[in-house]
Amino acid sequence: SKVEMGAVNVADILTAIQADIDKLYPLRQEIKAAIDKCPKYRHRTLLTYRYINGLSINAIAKQEKKEPKTIINTIDNAIRKLDI
Repeated sequence: SKVEMGAVNVADILTAIQADIDKLYPLRQEIKAAIDKCPKYRHRTLLTYRYINGLSINAIAKQEKKEPKTIINTIDNAIRKLDI
C-alpha cells in the first residue's frame, strides 16, 4: 500500500541521515578541538555558535546584540588566528 511504501521510504531516509551523521561526527570533533585551542573566549564562543551549533550570522548577532558585520569580522579574525 501507499502507507507501507511511505514508511519504507522514511526508514530508508532515516538510515541515510544516520549514516551521514556517523561519517561527519569525527570532523565535528576535529573542528571542536580546533575551536577549543582558540585563546580568546569570545572567539571560541562565536565559532562554537556558528560551526558547532549551526547558528546563522543574524541569529548570533541578535543573541550577542551586535551588528551582523561585527560578528562576521570577529569570526573571520578568529579563523585566521586558529592554528590549523
